[in-house]
Amino acid sequence: MVSFQCSPLSTPDGIVGTFRQCAEFQKDKDPDTFVCAVVLDEVGLAEDSPRMPLKVYL
Repeated sequence: MVSFQCSPLSTPDGIVGTFRQCAEFQKDKDPDTFVCAVVLDEVGLAEDSPRMPLKVYL
C-alpha cells in the first residue's frame, strides 16, 4: 500500500508519481499474490488546490 496525503498544495505530478511508485513496487510480482494499492488520504482537500491535481491525464 502506498499512501498519498492530499492537501490544497497537492499537484498532479505528486499524485501521478505515487501511482508510478506503486507500479514499480508491483513490477515483476505475481498479481495473484501481490497487489499494490494507492490510498489518497484526505482526498477532499485536494479539491481546494488551484492546480486541480485530481484531474490528471496520463
